[in-house]
Amino acid sequence: MRLIDADEFEVISWSAQGQRGDYARGYDDGIQFMAEKIDKAPTIEAEPVINAVWQYYMNDEGKARWRCGNCGRICRRDPHDKLRCSTCGAHMTKEA
Repeated sequence: MRLIDADEFEVISWSAQGQRGDYARGYDDGIQFMAEKIDKAPTIEAEPVINAVWQYYMNDEGKARWRCGNCGRICRRDPHDKLRCSTCGAHMTKEA
């Protein structure tokens, strides 16, 4: 998801570009429709994105483990198919 500033949208008018006819009116109506939809869309509270990496290490028994670089959660199995830590929600970028 990408947060945008909808107030920065510029409403484009095909008619203002010198075009006339049904096509230009239909285009302008479609643009106006979408501008109204954007204005009425609900807003969300943005939360910061936490990025982390899976940290590989060997435990005291010599077994491979992976730790979340943000919260320290330990995974016994290779977690690289997981895009997020299930404990803290950090977005995993790559292995350290």
